[in-house]
This record gives sequence, structure tokens and C-alpha cells, in this order.
Amino acid sequence: MRFVRSNTDEGILISERRVLGKSRLPSEWRTLDDPRLMKAISSIGRLVDLDNSNELVQKETSDGLLLSHKLVANLDEADASTLGLPPSVPLGLRFTSSDQLMAPEFRITSHWVRYGGVPVRTRRDGAIITFGGKSYRIAQPMFSLLEAAEKLSKPLNAEERTLHYSEFCEILRNEVGADVSADDYLDKVTVYQASAFSLRLGVSNDTFNFDPVLFERQIVADAKDGEPVHEVEASLLSEYHQRIFVDRFRRSADARAAYPLEDGSFIVIDPDLRKAFSVVRRAASADSETRRRFIANPTGYIRSELPDEDAGILDDLFIETEQYSQRVTGIDVWRQPVLPWIKPSPQTWIPETFGLRVGEDEPFEILPEQVQELSDTFDEAKARGDASCDWNGTQIPTSEQAGQAIQSLRELNDAIAAFKVAPPTDRDASAGPPPVLKERRFLTVSDNL
Repeated sequence: MRFVRSNTDEGILISERRVLGKSRLPSEWRTLDDPRLMKAISSIGRLVDLDNSNELVQKETSDGLLLSHKLVANLDEADASTLGLPPSVPLGLRFTSSDQLMAPEFRITSHWVRYGGVPVRTRRDGAIITFGGKSYRIAQPMFSLLEAAEKLSKPLNAEERTLHYSEFCEILRNEVGADVSADDYLDKVTVYQASAFSLRLGVSNDTFNFDPVLFERQIVADAKDGEPVHEVEASLLSEYHQRIFVDRFRRSADARAAYPLEDGSFIVIDPDLRKAFSVVRRAASADSETRRRFIANPTGYIRSELPDEDAGILDDLFIETEQYSQRVTGIDVWRQPVLPWIKPSPQTWIPETFGLRVGEDEPFEILPEQVQELSDTFDEAKARGDASCDWNGTQIPTSEQAGQAIQSLRELNDAIAAFKVAPPTDRDASAGPPPVLKERRFLTVSDNL
């Protein structure tokens, strides 16, 4: 079924859109073989049954299903999409207070902002907001915060100010995780909402790890349209706030509904994403093999862990950024063995040539004057957390074994250089090879490369 929405004084009317024939009544929708619609209708009924405020209202009319604005805001993204409602708003919400609470001039003003605090001109109609020629849904907790703040945007007596400010602080505590009370003075609070994620891959302690990177819902639409997504440029958070978020994420035993950042900023995790985020958090603390399986296919892993959730919704939560695509190919490379090799000389212990072999690939030669450059390139890549370093087109994993192999080449190269610069009278060919060769660390290659 396809739906059309229209705003009324009581809420939002959801009606069936049909080109031919009369639109079916809401009572008839339940007879249709449409699992997603049945889920949405059941979710609405459950929300209404659990509501004690009488603000979540649904009403069946001859024109369709009328939902109160607060009920529309409480729907998850999947149910909202099924009913033809627009996606959640890809903006942050900033609240600024003026004067002290007990002053008659006390106000709280709200502004929709892009990340970084750039204000956006919008038009609001209940749970629907319009800007840039497009409409979006104001989901929770944004809707309740906005409603509470608007009560404090006009002149009130002391009793009313105290009551509504307490309500506002309660929402911040319970829904956003802000450590505030009605006695606190809030200068500025900014709330952002994350709807999707990707993974930033790295290597530490000789094992793969990852950190989640958050995105707003608009980036999901861009990715669906085939537009490339850059991990840093498209991220919801700046690099500074990203580091703070990752620290909070790793300190929590499970996924949280919201994470405090700094300067009164908070990141709220969309309810659909929150379920998947619990899986992400467990995978981040799992053994190296589990982490590898998760990194290789995050969406498939999440679907296997959440078999009862809508697979279509889960498939939209992970965004494959350009950087993820490049780094994930390094997982199998990183696991490949790296061994040093030599081609012995029949006259002396000094090998004719030496180099490395990665996995089952053909051995490649490293010239003596290249050894230090290779070592520096490897160390720099490992310090960045890269899974591999590029050496003339060959990907060398930044594993501990690879580091040991390169170290063996350095020791061999140093021994050769020391032997060659020593005075002829001090050279004793009968003394045999240096320790690095006696320890049998090297493969022996006899064929020409």
C-alpha cells in the first residue's frame, strides 16, 4: 500500500493513495497481506495502550487514520516509512537560555542547526518540519524537548517557570542522558541524532579493531543513491567529538540511548540504530576472530544477531564508506604470513639478494639501500593503525610477524654493511655468518627471481 499524509488541527491524517477505486478504510488495512503494515499498526496500538498521558492518540475516520503529532514523533523509522511519513530530520536542535530561572525575563529559545551550530531556517507544523524544499519528521526525543522548550519561550510566572523547567530537565536526563537538575543553570544545550554508522578500522596490539563512525539519515539516502560517502567529511561528528564519542562508547558495557560530548552537546542514537549498536558494542569487545567476522560483513553479522528485526531496516543502518572499503580488503592481507628470504652465494655468507615473501605470492627483492625506507614506511603505517603498507604495489600487512621479518632484513643489512666497511685485515670469512643468519630466520631461494 501507498499512503499520503495531510496535516490537520488534531494531528496527521494518513490515507491510502489509490489511482483508481475508492481508498480503503483503516479497518480494512488489517485484512491485507502486508507484514510491514501490520507491524506499524501493531506498534501504534502498543504505544497508545502504554501511554498514560493521553497524548498518543489514534482515530479511525472515513478519510483515513488520524495520528496525534506526539504519536507520529514516537514511531520508529521503519513504521513511519511504512505509513508514508517523511524521514527524521537531519539537523541538531540547540537550546539557549537567557537570565536566571527565577528572573521574570528567563526564556529558553530553540534553533535547528547543522553540525557545528550553523542555524537553519525552518517551518514547523506539529511533528513535521520543512526546510530546503523538503519535509522531515521530528522524532523523539527531539519532539518532546522542543515542546517543553516552547513552553519556556514566553513570559511565565515563577511557579510556571519552575514547573516547565523541571519538565525540560527531566527529558534531558531521561532521554538524552544529561546530568542536570532543575537547580542547574543551562547556558546552551545542543542535541544531535545519529541514524546510521560505519566502521573506522585499525590495528593495535597486533590485532584488528574498529570504532563506529556516526551519520545522519540524509547520508543513508545519499549512499542508497550510489553517492560515495567519505568517512570524515560526511560524519555527523567532528574529529574532536568523534574521539570523545569513541571513548564514551568503549567505556559503556552496552549501547546507550545517548552519549554526552562536550560543551553541552549530546548525540542521541536513533531507536532503530540503538538495537544494532548493542551488537556493535558486543563485537567490539569480542575475541579477534569474532571481530574479524564482524568487520568483514557488519550488516550480515547484525542480521544474524537480530533475527526478529526487520531485515530491510537493518540493511540501511550500515554505510560502506570509501575508507571502509579500502581498509576491509586489508583484513585477509593482514592475516597472511610474511617471511624474509635470501639467495645464498657459493663464495661467502653474504647473500646475492634478499627480500620478503607475503603469503603465497612470489618473493620480491629488497635492495640494500631500500631496507631503511621499507622499515620507515612500515612503522608509519602501523602507527596510523593501517592494516597494511604499500611497497611498490605490494601490500605488506602491519602484523607483528611482518615487523619481525623487516627487522631481520635490517639486522642482515647492517651486518653486511659492517663487514664491507671493515679493514680487509679484520675480515675473517672463516668466522661464518652473523647471528641473524645462524638463527635460521630466512627462507632460502635458489632460483633466479
